[in-house]
Amino acid sequence: MLKEGNRTFLGLDGSQIRKASICLSPLVGGVFLWIFTLRRKVASQTEALTAQLDRSERAEREVIRLNSELRRTQREIAFTLGEVIENRSKETANHVRRVAAMTESLAFMRGLTVDESRRIALASSMHDIGKIGIPDRILSKPGPLSEEEFELMKEHTVLGYEILSRTGGPLFGIAARIAHEHHERWDGKGYPRGIAGEDISIEARIVAIVDVFDALSHKRVYKEAWPAQRILDLISEERSSHFDPSLTDLFLANFSVFSEICESMPDKTRT
Repeated sequence: MLKEGNRTFLGLDGSQIRKASICLSPLVGGVFLWIFTLRRKVASQTEALTAQLDRSERAEREVIRLNSELRRTQREIAFTLGEVIENRSKETANHVRRVAAMTESLAFMRGLTVDESRRIALASSMHDIGKIGIPDRILSKPGPLSEEEFELMKEHTVLGYEILSRTGGPLFGIAARIAHEHHERWDGKGYPRGIAGEDISIEARIVAIVDVFDALSHKRVYKEAWPAQRILDLISEERSSHFDPSLTDLFLANFSVFSEICESMPDKTRT
C-alpha cells in the first residue's frame, strides 16, 4: 500500500517498508536467496547429468566396439568353417567367398535390407559344411559319381543342417536353412526333401543360383570351366524349373555384375 508523502509501502506482513530498504526486505532477500540456491542446485544437477552422459557415451562406444568385434569374429568363424571343405581340394577357398559376395548382391537386388543381405551372405559361406562328412574319394573323384556315390553326396545337406542347427543364434539358423535347402528346386525335384516354390527359404533360393553359377564358371576335378554364354543359356533354361523365376530374371539382368565378382576372386592352384 502506497502512503502519500512518506513514500512508504505496506509489506505482506502489514509492516511499513521504506523505498530505500526494499531490496533488503525479508521478502526480496528470500527471493534472491531462493534464486541463488536454485541456480546452485541446477548447476550441481547439470554437472551430475553431464558426467552421467559422459559415462553413457563411453559405455555406448564400448558396446559399439564390442559389437563390431563380435561381427568380425563371427565372419572369421563362418568363413573358416566354409573353407574347411575347400581346403580338402586342389583349389583355394575362394568359392565360398565368391558365393558370399554374389549372395549379398542378389539379396540386395531382391529388396532385402543391407543388414539382411550381409547376414545371408555370411551364412552362405557355410552352405557346404556338411561335406565334412563325405569321403575324399567322392569329393575329389575326377569324373561323374555313381548312383550310390551321388546318394551319399546328397547327405551333405542333412549333415550341414544338423551341424549348424545345433549351434544356435540367428546367423547359424539362416546358415542351417541354406545348407539344408540349397539343392532344392523350384519345381520340387531337388533334394533332400523335394520341397518346391516358396516353401524353399528365400536365402536358399538365392544361394542356389549363385552356387551353380560359380561352380560352372570354374574348373573342378570333375569338369572344365564353362564359357559364359553356355552358363547364361543353362540358367535361362532352368528358370521356373531349377531356379526361382524372379531371382533368375534379376540374375540374368545383372549378369555382368556377377561375372565381375567371379573374376575379382580367381582360384589359384595350390603348390
